[in-house]
Amino acid sequence: MPRKRHSASFKFQVALAAAKGEKTIAEICQDFEVAPSLVHKWKKELLERGADMFDEKRGPKVKMDEQDKKIQKLHEKVGQLSMERDFLKKNWEKYQDGLV
Repeated sequence: MPRKRHSASFKFQVALAAAKGEKTIAEICQDFEVAPSLVHKWKKELLERGADMFDEKRGPKVKMDEQDKKIQKLHEKVGQLSMERDFLKKNWEKYQDGLV
């Protein structure tokens, strides 16, 4: 039997219901039709990582910032190499013409 894939919002609902403590794990399992191990796992994740939701540097934004920094460094390197190439090309032409 293939495994079910649960969406993030579904996992959040189950974990939130477990964290509230208004129902037993058995009742939550029956309501949402999931195994107790999943309920415990998702609840633990919610409690451990829930604070990240309010952190300014979280999720994709951090990755995008790091990626933007890498792109910025690469643009700087391309600019530096272009200037060096132009300088060498100019001086090579002078050398070829016998001016240096």
